[in-house]
Amino acid sequence: MNELSPEMMSQIPPAMWICVAVGVLLFWGGFWAIFAFLFHRNLDAIPENHRKLGKGSIWALVVFPLAIFWLFLVLPRLSDSWKSYFASLGNDTAGGCGRKVGLWSAWLCLISNGVGVLPYLMPSALVSILSTVISIVGGLVGFVMLLVYCVIINDLRHKAAGTTAAAPTEQG
Repeated sequence: MNELSPEMMSQIPPAMWICVAVGVLLFWGGFWAIFAFLFHRNLDAIPENHRKLGKGSIWALVVFPLAIFWLFLVLPRLSDSWKSYFASLGNDTAGGCGRKVGLWSAWLCLISNGVGVLPYLMPSALVSILSTVISIVGGLVGFVMLLVYCVIINDLRHKAAGTTAAAPTEQG
């Protein structure tokens, strides 16, 4: 059998466990740093008086456990910032600016990470299998929704750039 027994796991040196933990944290941080950069770039395109979110607060997504909950703050507020900006232009064609997609992504991230704890709370084969399936499916769907959210806000950024380029300038 290819399963690690408790005896085999106890023989793995602590330095190896530390290396694995550091590697996982670096991967997590790098993964979320990409999204934080995309969100930060979008927030830069929104005039300050319409921002519902501080620019520095986006980078808290890189911190391991915080990102799971921080998405509930960042994604709706970024969407609300875009909505405020387009409303000030009298443009209501932007809709919800991806708010619902962002919230669904945040919920699926929370659920897919949360169900991973269930096998430790209720150890059984069925709970382990179900939590793994829910975690994988929820994580993949949440990731796809996060990508869709990024496409939506990136389109809004391009739309805003076109709006400001086409706006008449005041001449004095």
